[in-house]
Amino acid sequence: DGGEGGRRADGSRERGILVAHKIEDAVLARAQGVLAWVLAKQHRYEESLDCYERAIQIHGGETAGRQGLELSKLKEGMGLVHEQLEQLEAALERYEESLAIKEQILGHHHPMVAGVLVSLAGAAQRSKRLDEALDRYARAEKVFGLAVG
Repeated sequence: DGGEGGRRADGSRERGILVAHKIEDAVLARAQGVLAWVLAKQHRYEESLDCYERAIQIHGGETAGRQGLELSKLKEGMGLVHEQLEQLEAALERYEESLAIKEQILGHHHPMVAGVLVSLAGAAQRSKRLDEALDRYARAEKVFGLAVG
């Protein structure tokens, strides 16, 4: 039987519960992220930011593998919303966080990294940080060139 109270000596029940909770959290975080995206498309930016914040909180901050890419996507989406609200410093911060995660997981020469670089460049340009914008555009162009060529 599993021992006292249905517990197994090897702890597999506890591990199973932990895995189930992680899966549940991942699904909830993704649902919040989708809701945030939908609200942003409806120009309900403050509500969208609230959903992104909840999604990131539920996510738990894992920066490796698929979970890291999900977190990066949430931060990039949040950056887009901040940009729509003309909160350019906050947008730049979220884009930088997204970039760091993607570079950690995918390396510096992946097309997904270039996409964030373009977002960063645009926000930097709108913030009148022209040298930074040019640097980001140049990096993105180099990455896209490597990916295509």
